Amino acid sequence: MLTATLPQKMLKLSEKIALPVYLQKLDDILPKNIKPIVSTRDLYPVVVSGEQVQLGKGAYGEVWLERLECNGPLVAVKSCDITGQGDREKQLKDKFLVSLEARVLAFLSKKSRAFPYVYGICEKVRFGTRKSIIIEYVGHPTKLKSVTLYKAIFFKDPHLTISNALRVAHDIAEGVQVMHQNGFIHSDLASRNILLHHDGKRWTAKITDFGSISHVSAPFDFFQLHKIPAEQRQQCIAAHREYAPELFFSNAPPNFACDMHSTGNMFLEMGSNLQIKFLSKLGKLCTHIDPKRRPVIDVIVKMLANKINTGNL
Repeated sequence: MLTATLPQKMLKLSEKIALPVYLQKLDDILPKNIKPIVSTRDLYPVVVSGEQVQLGKGAYGEVWLERLECNGPLVAVKSCDITGQGDREKQLKDKFLVSLEARVLAFLSKKSRAFPYVYGICEKVRFGTRKSIIIEYVGHPTKLKSVTLYKAIFFKDPHLTISNALRVAHDIAEGVQVMHQNGFIHSDLASRNILLHHDGKRWTAKITDFGSISHVSAPFDFFQLHKIPAEQRQQCIAAHREYAPELFFSNAPPNFACDMHSTGNMFLEMGSNLQIKFLSKLGKLCTHIDPKRRPVIDVIVKMLANKINTGNL
């Protein structure tokens, strides 16, 4: 059973710590009272061959597969590390960042299915000093594992038909459109951060990983790529084509055009590896070396919709 919205002490967390401008702007813009709390009593681990299913693991913590209530939907429980005792301000900031990610997802998922739905936050988890975000399960319907666009592109797992690949590209573009319409810059759009989910008819795409998001009114250069030594720059540009090249040469913060480059790079990957010339064409448009000559996302959404609707795949 889901309880009421977060208590007031959680809503005021940002007032207890010093936040950089970009985080303060996000805190000011995003709704604060949209997250219910999920009790650990309502979470049922999914166990296969005697072990709980783990969907992912990284520097932030782990993602586990569970059910929300005994016969409820499958959910991904993203358990994020929180600083332990000793550094009170760091602990508060860690908690704030977890809550912020949940608020970003909750805000965006209400506007588009291109983002995973957030069920809430779990304050107490079964393991360690952590705080968890409860998100809808996005992955393979029977194999119970996460599926990224990266795997579909480079390992054909799953196999995407031309028709389905174009619709996946449209899902991504629609998600970027929603972010930009609301002033958000993702800053880390890449095939590794796009999850695929089969809805019974086709594979759909959902945008994830909002750890470097900022608002256009207070953009933030999370990766500081311009600080890479000059002798390593070209090698890094070649290895990380998802990032707009101008970010490697200027200390200007990311903007919508940088997101467009990243989106275009995904289309280039799909076009080249899945043999879809139309996506390669879109990718070239979006990755133009001159940021001012990259199209806005509205144009790309329209072009994809027209291609899909004409049936000339």
